This record gives sequence, structure tokens and C-alpha cells, in this order.
Amino acid sequence: AIAALQTSEKLSNKPFEHVIALTLLGNQYKSVKAYPDAIAAYRQSLSIAHTDHNKRYEMIALNLIGESLQDSGDFSGAIDAYQQGYKLAANDNERADSHAHLAAAYGVNGNHDQAIAEQVKAVVLEERSGDLDHFAHANLELGRIYLEAKQYGEAEKVMNNTLPVVIQAGDGYWEASIYQLQGRVKYAQGKTEEGGRLIKRGVDLARKIGADELAKDIEDTGARLKM
Repeated sequence: AIAALQTSEKLSNKPFEHVIALTLLGNQYKSVKAYPDAIAAYRQSLSIAHTDHNKRYEMIALNLIGESLQDSGDFSGAIDAYQQGYKLAANDNERADSHAHLAAAYGVNGNHDQAIAEQVKAVVLEERSGDLDHFAHANLELGRIYLEAKQYGEAEKVMNNTLPVVIQAGDGYWEASIYQLQGRVKYAQGKTEEGGRLIKRGVDLARKIGADELAKDIEDTGARLKM
């Protein structure tokens, strides 16, 4: 796959074709954890996109560079890349994506307060401009960060506010996902019976709507929590 993408990049004629080919090449390197090669490909893509005045793909390249740096343990480098990408954001959705990336980097690095601050900004923007999927995902991430920070009351508040929205929308996938996170919060508080019931509710709903991978993920979560 890498050889084919390298050939494709060499045969590209237009700047945008080079950007796409280099982005796909970087993604392939990133998927096998060859982070220096991935970053090199993304930086080439970034340079061409900048010369071509394509701010959207500059932002994409910077976020992908940030993800590669984050995955390789360079959190300060990742945060710098995400912050550069944020400056290129053209709308609320792109700004929300940048805040979510920053929240993830701060969270993995153990800086929960900063992670929460960034994810709250992502939630506000997704509530204003995002669709249901982006809104629900942003709130689940905020709840997860609160859980990691051991702010269980705040995690529950986020999930309690989000659950009616997804139920009203008839979205069983996000409803089951919320039960999964609520179950984790209850277990973290030592409320194992409540947690177990929520996990089971999530599994049952995921199976009902045919979301087999989600059902297995929630089951695995329950098994780990019982250990």
C-alpha cells in the first residue's frame, strides 16, 4: 500500500493531487505506527497546501501531525500543531474539532483541567453548529474526561443532559453509548449494582438495534469493571 501511494504521489500533476496522495501516504505510515515517516509526509502535504493557499488542508495536515506526535508521546509538539490548526479553522465545526484535539492531548498528558476547558468549548460549538452525531460524541468525550478526572458528579450531569436529546432523536446507538459511560461512572463510585444494570441496558439496546460491535464493546467494558 505504501509503495502504491508513493507511486501515486509521484504521478500527481496538480497541487491538490499531491496533497491528497501525501495525506493518504501519511495515514498509511501512521496506521503502522511509523510516526516519523507519517509526520514527514504530512509536513510535505502541509507545505504544498500552504503554497496552494488551501487552508482547509493545511488544518487537516496540522491535525494529523498533531495526532502522530501525540501517539508518539510528544504532547507539547502535538498541542502546538493543534493550536496552529485552530488558527486556520473557518467555521464552528472546524473550531470544535481543534478544541477536541487539544482536549485529547491534554487529557492523555494528565492535564485534566485544561482538557475539560477545551472539551467544553467543543461541546458549545457542536451544540450551536454540529449535527446530532457530533454533539453526542462531544458530550460523551466531556463526560469521559470528567470521569478520568474523578469528577463523577460533573460526568453524570453531562450524561443526564445528553440522554434526553438522543432519546428524543431516536438514536439508539448514542443512547446505548451513554448507558455504557454512566455504568463506568457508577462503578467508579462503588455503585456496582447500578453500574451493572446500566451496562446491561446498554448491551441490550445495542443488540436490539443491530450494533453488534458496540454491544461487544459495552460487554467488554462490563467484564473489565467486574475484575
